[in-house]
Amino acid sequence: MLTKATKRLTINIAVLILICLMPLYILKVYRDNSTDIILFQKWVFATLLCGSIFLAYYNNRIKRTAEGKKWMWVVFEILGILGILYSVFALGLMFLFRHGIGF
Repeated sequence: MLTKATKRLTINIAVLILICLMPLYILKVYRDNSTDIILFQKWVFATLLCGSIFLAYYNNRIKRTAEGKKWMWVVFEILGILGILYSVFALGLMFLFRHGIGF
């Protein structure tokens, strides 16, 4: 029987791999495909943003009720916040310069 902490850790690792790291790998694979890169970038960073928001929210909620090993939930929360900042910055640059720089 899995404990509550083990289930939560499994959810965190699954979200981190499937929703945060997998889109970045897909972006790396398709970076040479110049015809579809804009579409891939938007979906990858939007997925990364959603996954990071979930990761930060979920671990903040767990951290409040956890009795021991709060550092583990704080680490996942920090990863979520860093993912949010990274994806917002990348999406902001893409939408800010979508029509070119204008020189």
